[in-house]
Amino acid sequence: MAEQAPAFLLFGKDPFAVDDLSRTIAEQHPTSRIVASFSIEEALSLIETMPEISMAFIHLAPEQVAVSPLGQALASRGARIVLMGDDAEERGQAAGFDVLVRPFNTADVIFLMRERRIGG
Repeated sequence: MAEQAPAFLLFGKDPFAVDDLSRTIAEQHPTSRIVASFSIEEALSLIETMPEISMAFIHLAPEQVAVSPLGQALASRGARIVLMGDDAEERGQAAGFDVLVRPFNTADVIFLMRERRIGG
């Protein structure tokens, strides 16, 4: 039986970074489902349309993940969470999260996906 294509949720505040991340993921996994949002409310709505979420790149502070509706929804789905943004870059790794540090490149994204066994 064929392995299901990975699904990605992107929630960010910088449209350029989200677009770049989306293109990078699509180049690596052309059959993947990628949904992007610029608001927590929209991200929550998108999660409801996704039967499975392989990995989520989200712009949240590490201390917000456990208490935010978005972080809770992703955790309940078993999604692998990668944090983005200033707060994540300052405190995310110390709090035990994967962090996509800016400026990021294709190799950074591939490393995070391979490290978490997403799509290969």
